[in-house]
Amino acid sequence: MTRILFFLFLAPLISPAQRIKINEYDRFLKQRTIETYPLAILTGGNNSAILTFRSDSTNTFMKLNGRVESTNVIGQNEQVILLFDNDSTATLKSAGLQTYEMRDTYYNYFHTYTVSLDDLIRLRNYKLSAVRQYDSKDFYDVVIPGPSRDKIRQLSGLFIDELKKANIIQAAVASRKPEFPGGERALSDFLARNLRMSPVVNATANKVVGVQLEIMQDGTVTNIRVLQSGGPYFDAEAMRVVKRMPKWKPAISNGRAVPGMIKIDIRFQRGDAAINY
Repeated sequence: MTRILFFLFLAPLISPAQRIKINEYDRFLKQRTIETYPLAILTGGNNSAILTFRSDSTNTFMKLNGRVESTNVIGQNEQVILLFDNDSTATLKSAGLQTYEMRDTYYNYFHTYTVSLDDLIRLRNYKLSAVRQYDSKDFYDVVIPGPSRDKIRQLSGLFIDELKKANIIQAAVASRKPEFPGGERALSDFLARNLRMSPVVNATANKVVGVQLEIMQDGTVTNIRVLQSGGPYFDAEAMRVVKRMPKWKPAISNGRAVPGMIKIDIRFQRGDAAINY
């Protein structure tokens, strides 16, 4: 049975939680270790969670530990899914088999997941709304309180900056073009649901309208322009639907959201809609 946990109390602010705890080079192992101070993101009776980021020069990890009222063994191939406030997700894999310590009325858990640079950037750029943790028998959802979401973004950004200073990652940490929330399939579904076809036009609807969009840093769609006309009716309908689009995921350059241009081809085929980049 799926468990949904809501934590409504935020742990007190602790200033060291927004600092780097370890940044040292081991000459014997020839390895640099970077670790943040633990950040308490959830608290409430026997339910709590503490977040830490750690790097050993080769791998980067997100560590979750705390206490719960019930838990199970985390297998080596289990995962945790991060849900962000822009409806995007990230999937992290368990770093190995992980168990727990049983106490009188609760369990202590120590879970470690590998985290990619792209997912770190998501944690910095977007607010983490919830975490779905899987174990050997079930999964449970943890809702992150609002104030903790901002702290996680700050800690992620601090960790990325420290990785840059140590030359573990390059300054140009990531880049991508603008993306429709949910990806290409979601964009195709959006067009199919929103395009309107009159009976007269539908009989000769094999048209393509090429539209250029500019996606701003906050994901807003602006500067819409028809590059390939399909005729007055089709152009107007394409423009109408594009203006109804939700905010996109903005382009990323050097780990920061920037304005970006993108072109989509809107196909009119007897009431169906398909897109190509």
